[in-house]
Amino acid sequence: MIAGLLTMAAILVFAAGSARGESLEKARTLMKAGEVNRAITVLSSASKAAPAGEQRAKLLNAQGWLEYRKGRSTRSDQLYRQALKEAEKTDNKSLTVKIRNNMGINHFVAGRINDAEKVFLKAKTQGSTVAPRYLVLITQHRKMTKVNEHIRTGIAHRLRGQFSDAIKEYSQALKMEGDNVNALEYRGYAYFRAGNLVMAEKDLLQAYRIDTGRTNTLINLAKVYCKRGNQTEIDQFVTDYRDKIDPYLGRFRRDSELRRTCGNKLAALNLW
Repeated sequence: MIAGLLTMAAILVFAAGSARGESLEKARTLMKAGEVNRAITVLSSASKAAPAGEQRAKLLNAQGWLEYRKGRSTRSDQLYRQALKEAEKTDNKSLTVKIRNNMGINHFVAGRINDAEKVFLKAKTQGSTVAPRYLVLITQHRKMTKVNEHIRTGIAHRLRGQFSDAIKEYSQALKMEGDNVNALEYRGYAYFRAGNLVMAEKDLLQAYRIDTGRTNTLINLAKVYCKRGNQTEIDQFVTDYRDKIDPYLGRFRRDSELRRTCGNKLAALNLW
């Protein structure tokens, strides 16, 4: 989705390029040839010579976009600000919106989420169709940042052996994103270490249903079943997941906690 919006931004900048004079056309030709720095030099000279207002705004906007393409976010932002100042001297509202869209995208990609939000909120009031989609992405980004903060804090508690506190943090993450596979797996393991085998099994099974490629989830499930001590249940686990376990027997074998917990209960796997 982000890539699609970035492509759209590029189209917005260059769609009317033929009306912007020889300098912009030359810059576009250079850009297509991969000579972006030369294109920037052409636009820079042209923008300095251009009359104030719409023409200069368009040239500065194009230059800002090329700087963005080169990964020079700070310089790009400077140019967009100059372009916006020039555009606001005119009645060309669509140009102002285009510049704000590009400015917001530059902030967003650089991780300046608060700045991006401010720009897109303003652009939205001016009729931008790009801004609403980025505002959704910003909301999602903030949510995931908070989810990951809870997970990181949970991991820190787990490493200190504070499994109840770890469970609380993982639970907070899952309130915000109920199918977060990391939070489910980590909470399942924390429940295992805290002695709540019922909840451990529930979380680990759910995590594995979401992502069947997580071998560590299977290892922790094996620990749960071994801890519970029902050999019939353990044998059924091996039967059900044998095709998923066999390619990773080395990982099972290297897990010292699994060996301590299971011992001969996993004899069918010939691990030790």
